Amino acid sequence: MKNTINKFVVAFMLLVSFSSSATDGVNLKVENQCDLIVDIQKTEYGSELSLLSQNAEVIFRDQLDENARFSKKFNFDSLEDGEYLLVLNKKYCKSTTVITKLNDQIVIDKDDYKFAFKPCFKIEEDQVVVYMPNLNESKLSIEVFDNKGIKVGNFETREPELRKAFDFSEVDSGKYTFIIETSEDSFEQIIEIG
Repeated sequence: MKNTINKFVVAFMLLVSFSSSATDGVNLKVENQCDLIVDIQKTEYGSELSLLSQNAEVIFRDQLDENARFSKKFNFDSLEDGEYLLVLNKKYCKSTTVITKLNDQIVIDKDDYKFAFKPCFKIEEDQVVVYMPNLNESKLSIEVFDNKGIKVGNFETREPELRKAFDFSEVDSGKYTFIIETSEDSFEQIIEIG
C-alpha cells in the first residue's frame, strides 16, 4: 500500500508540474483602457474560464477545448465600477486574477493574483488517499461526511504536503463527501465507496 501511495504522489507531482509550469499559462493585457485581452496558448481538458462580478455573479463562463489556443476580448464598458475576478479552473490547480474597473478604465491587479493547487484523490480497495501540495505550510483541514451528513473522519496538517490515507474498510458502502479547507479556499469531492 505504501509503495502505491508513493507512486501516486510521484505521478501527481509530475502532472502538477506539467499542469502549472509555475504559472497558469494565462496572458492578460489591457487594450483601449476598458478591454481585457485573455490569451491562453495551450488549454487542458476540463479547464474552465470564468469572469465573476464582485458579488460572485457569473458574467462569462466557458469550458475550454483540450490542447487548443483560447483568446477572448472582454469589454468592461457596460460593467459597473468595482472588482472582477478572472478564474481559470484546471484539473489540478486554480488561478484567480483581480481586475479593477474605475472611471472607465480597468487595471490588472498583479499583487492580488492567487494560485492554488487542488486536492487529488485515489481510491484503492477500501482506502482513499488524498494528496495536495501545501507550499505555504498553512493550515489544511479535511472533513469526511457520509451520505446522511454525519462526520465520519477529519484530519489537519501544516506540513508542506497533505498526504493522508483514509480507511473505509469498517464503514458502509455509499457516497462520502470530502471537504478540504485551506486558508484561502475550500474544495469538495464526493467519493463512492464499495
